Amino acid sequence: MITVHGPGRSHGRAVGNAGAVGAEGHEGGTPPGWPRRQLIDGIRFRVRAGIPWRDVPVEHGPWGRAYDVFRRRQGAAAGTVSSPGSRP
Repeated sequence: MITVHGPGRSHGRAVGNAGAVGAEGHEGGTPPGWPRRQLIDGIRFRVRAGIPWRDVPVEHGPWGRAYDVFRRRQGAAAGTVSSPGSRP
C-alpha cells in the first residue's frame, strides 16, 4: 500500500493496493497469528526435550509466544494470574 502525505500533514491517505496481499492471502492489518495448536506443540516439545525456550523450533511459532501461552496456562492452573514484575 502506498501512503501519500500532503504538505504540512503528519498523516496520509492510502492510495492504490500495490503489494497489500501478504503470505497466504492475508491482506494488510495485523499479521496472521500462530495457531494455538502449534504453540501448544512447541510447549510440549520444549518440556519433552528439556531445552531452553529460545531453542524451540521455528515451526512451533516464536518462542516468546509459546512461553506467553505457557505462563498464562500455568497461572490459570494455579488459580492465580500474575503480571510481570509482581511478587508472589
